[in-house]
Amino acid sequence: MLPENPHPLNHAELTQLDHFLHSAACGGEAMGLSYAHGFLTAVASGPERLETSEWLRLMFDEPVFETGGDGQHMLGLALRLFADIESGLQRHAEFNPVFEYLRDNSGATQVDAQPWCRGFSAGFALFTELWTRESRQALHFSLISSSNWRISTACPTPAT
Repeated sequence: MLPENPHPLNHAELTQLDHFLHSAACGGEAMGLSYAHGFLTAVASGPERLETSEWLRLMFDEPVFETGGDGQHMLGLALRLFADIESGLQRHAEFNPVFEYLRDNSGATQVDAQPWCRGFSAGFALFTELWTRESRQALHFSLISSSNWRISTACPTPAT
């Protein structure tokens, strides 16, 4: 069900997905983009594969699409996001977590990695019993060896 040779989501597509996840079309438990990216990173690097339909359900929380085309488009964006995460983890040096940005009292923009980390923790918790010492070491190597992580500038701009 995952697209073959997907291209990474661009800024506009990430913003569109984030807006949809925060819209009334998704259930109250839908994930934000940064949280979903962390969650999907844990799913992609976990010791067992979670069914695509299951992580989509958790990500969107029973969305209601206006048209079939809208549904295909949003689900396609989510599938490409997951494929990009998997690909980035496999290439080690090209993994780019999607963090949120906040404005502080002085108006400066600050990176907020907490939603991504909470999402990763939630995804990790799905497989707690399955993690072995070897798989923890493999995950540690996979994440730490990605020393060229870049903070994605593709995350939606903070509200003013």
